[in-house]
Amino acid sequence: MIPSLSAEDCLFADLGFDPAAQGCVSYEASYFIIYEKKPDTTVGLILWQIGVIGEHRHNSGFDPSRGLKILAAYLSEFYPPEYVVCIYEASPFAICEPRIEWVALQDLPKKMVHTVSTLFVPPQRVSLPSREMLSRAGFGGLGA
Repeated sequence: MIPSLSAEDCLFADLGFDPAAQGCVSYEASYFIIYEKKPDTTVGLILWQIGVIGEHRHNSGFDPSRGLKILAAYLSEFYPPEYVVCIYEASPFAICEPRIEWVALQDLPKKMVHTVSTLFVPPQRVSLPSREMLSRAGFGGLGA
């Protein structure tokens, strides 16, 4: 493995999202739904390869809409249907723009996606600190 600029680094820069501020977690999209991972709605969520959810045969005629319907329905258990998420594709060339398409979660299945499409779900709410942990860590004067 060789270090380099990643699609995740591009996503953070292009969307202006600082993962150090609230946190961020990422999953491969099929894994996320198959194992029913529960998203922490206080941090950013990145789902990779949303255009090939459920594809395991390298079928060139694969229709991603079925997987997007399943993904949108699952995410709607944690976020409202009108919650705005981003379909993101990093540009492979410095002179080209990335794809940044903000869309309501309920409209996700209607969108065209590719094998390189990523879904970014911004934090929905702010996390509140634990008073006990603040005190234990020596931040007793700071309150929630």
